[in-house]
Amino acid sequence: MSRGECVSGSEGRFPRSLLEFQRRFATEGACAEYLFERRWPEGFVCPSCGEGRAWLLKTKAFTYECAGCGRQTWVTAGTIMHASKLPLTIWFWAAF
Repeated sequence: MSRGECVSGSEGRFPRSLLEFQRRFATEGACAEYLFERRWPEGFVCPSCGEGRAWLLKTKAFTYECAGCGRQTWVTAGTIMHASKLPLTIWFWAAF
């Protein structure tokens, strides 16, 4: 699934069982992808300039840099998870 695709069907719903949850959110990347899809369901949109293109930075975890204005934003921006040192998997476990 590409980052810009909308989620539908079984992929779009939150897991209903612990086993399903463990399979779906087993890695940091899986958790970040879920947050990306919820934050930008139609694909990335810069919060500053509205540009729809961005690069995923390799030097900063789950950080996107806008192709238009250069602003960096995180999938966790504006959430309690943003300033935390805990892995996303721990946050997801707590939420479940």
